[in-house]
Amino acid sequence: MNVFSYISHAISIIGMKQIKQYLCLLFIFINITLFSQEYGYKHYTIQDGLVQSQVWKIFQDSKGFIWIGTKGGASRFDGVSFVNFTIKDGLFNNIILFFTEDHKGVVWLATVEGLVSIDGNKVTAYPTEHFRKYRGLFAVYEEEADKLIIVYVNEKNQVVFTQFSRGNYTDVTTLFPAVDLEYPDAPAYEGIYDIENQTFWLAARPYGLYKISGGKTERLQIDIQDLRGLTKGSDNKLYIIANDSAFIIANDSVRYLFSDNNLCEKYILKTFAIDKEGNVYFYDTPPGRLNIFNEHEIISDHFDFKNIGTLFIDREDNLWVGTESGLYRRYSNAFINFIPGKCGIGNLIWSIAEDKFHRMWFAAYNEGLHYWDGGEFHKGTGYQKFTGKKYCKYYMGSLIDHDQNILFPITSIGGLKYDGLGFSQIFIDIPDITTLFFYEDPDNYDLYAGTNIGLYRISKRTGFKISIFDPAMGKADLLSVLSKINIKGFGLAALMELQFCRVNRKYTCQRRNFRLKEGQTPCCWTSDSSCGLEMRRDCLLTIIRSSSRSAIPALILW
Repeated sequence: MNVFSYISHAISIIGMKQIKQYLCLLFIFINITLFSQEYGYKHYTIQDGLVQSQVWKIFQDSKGFIWIGTKGGASRFDGVSFVNFTIKDGLFNNIILFFTEDHKGVVWLATVEGLVSIDGNKVTAYPTEHFRKYRGLFAVYEEEADKLIIVYVNEKNQVVFTQFSRGNYTDVTTLFPAVDLEYPDAPAYEGIYDIENQTFWLAARPYGLYKISGGKTERLQIDIQDLRGLTKGSDNKLYIIANDSAFIIANDSVRYLFSDNNLCEKYILKTFAIDKEGNVYFYDTPPGRLNIFNEHEIISDHFDFKNIGTLFIDREDNLWVGTESGLYRRYSNAFINFIPGKCGIGNLIWSIAEDKFHRMWFAAYNEGLHYWDGGEFHKGTGYQKFTGKKYCKYYMGSLIDHDQNILFPITSIGGLKYDGLGFSQIFIDIPDITTLFFYEDPDNYDLYAGTNIGLYRISKRTGFKISIFDPAMGKADLLSVLSKINIKGFGLAALMELQFCRVNRKYTCQRRNFRLKEGQTPCCWTSDSSCGLEMRRDCLLTIIRSSSRSAIPALILW
């Protein structure tokens, strides 16, 4: 099915009035984005489900989940809702110091009392005394399969590398001389692991910048009097901010980028972030104003954040801001990519619907039904007794009716209804029926089904099923869309022709030239495999050519 069919299907569900409103908002947003440096932000707090509002760590796993570390536990965000993990769920401590992910997709949380693994919703804790006296720089990375390295600063202001494997902790390496200096004279450290090059980078004030790889430790030529932070940008380049200046690290050399008097405060570490275009985001304290360096100038955002704790750019290039008063995300197109086979969902998802208990259901064309529980996917059960051993395929014309039941169109048995508790068969007495879509009359809740043997109406009042007519006067064998024009008539699209039904009269459009045989029609859109997307209002015909082809047309009428 081509893009125009998807657009038509979406508009038929949402409605033209809402579409026009969304388009107006889109144009306003584009105008703001292009001609202003001001951004809008979505603010998440405990009222939205965040476990606690003091955010200081943000991480994105391979499945696309955003993990938020707070002083009251960890939250996993799927773009819609939060799943929270605290001491009650098996954590040692509610203060989250670091996140990482291993090669199996297991997420690890670091606390001062040990590591905690979260596999789906399963929590496993590994206690230790090693980190009880830590003073900073908590970093965790997987050096090789099933072997994690934890980097922290001990009570003597040294950097310690500890190995974790099969539940056991072992100190491996200690860097820098022991000193008994207290804050603010103690050394400052920032570290990051470059997984692609299997290299750990360590920035240390006053010692300098170090590259640790393959058992070797090398020092790069840069003096560090004041250290702000060290990070890898979404542009896959390594950045360091030190001495009121920003630098790019490439080919084992340090290149100057820009300077600003507000980049560093002596003895205070602060994070920054870089997007895919190389824009550098940093902030001042006070007042917590976000700044953006765009290769030419430094621009201050209008938004006044309160006590920024961390900045983070996800893989979709969205900016996340962790503060003492909650989590912020800059408005953009944020999607989580669930990869078929890796997360448990089937291929060719043709229908998505939410049941009355807020579970999301996914109908895969060939692989049946799955649902999402907020943490992972599960294969649907209970409907197989209706489909049996027949080769059933699921189509994209699913419907959520006025009782919040989900109706799934399907081959062989026509349709399944899910009421939130179990499945039932819609067409019990009609064998070998295939349904492409369901439509509910908003006035009397009668259900219409576009099938391979015609358009069927199921009366809400009596439950009686009646075939309205064969599509395209018997010339087509599948109906793909039905839309109510007004209280007197419907419009539908079949594989061969477009028809309008008004009371007891029927008008047919030849799809290629789109001329009416009789009567007037409302404005309508349809897609054609040879002509592209067509729109007609009265005598005006507009054809929008498409390079792609579609076997099944779609229709919107208003």
